[in-house]
Amino acid sequence: HWGVEPASLQGKLNLDDNGASIITRIPSEAGDYRMFYKNIYDAIAFDQPLMVTPKQARQVIELLELSILSSNQERRIKLP
Repeated sequence: HWGVEPASLQGKLNLDDNGASIITRIPSEAGDYRMFYKNIYDAIAFDQPLMVTPKQARQVIELLELSILSSNQERRIKLP
């Protein structure tokens, strides 16, 4: 199925519940970047508002980078 990742690529959510480690698999949302890029085109060509602002994109990138850092260092990282 286009836009659906296999179960082997699902994310893992690691939680600490009063000292008990809980690991849950999180299925990825079905992806479809066509609408995203059409919105960028519409914003440039027809002055339509962006569905994802540069600030929102920057926040997502920062969160992804912090999650990688957390995984690499095997520790919790406080969000700024």
